[in-house]
Amino acid sequence: MEATIERLRTEINELMEIKNALYQLNGFLKKESKELIEDLPF
Repeated sequence: MEATIERLRTEINELMEIKNALYQLNGFLKKESKELIEDLPF
């Protein structure tokens, strides 16, 4: 039982790290796309 709980904790921590990385990537992509749109000639 304890091993299962520990595995779940590890999985949750890994998922949280992935979520944080995706948020950072999303922010970066929004910023980049905004800059690209500003560079368009219209």
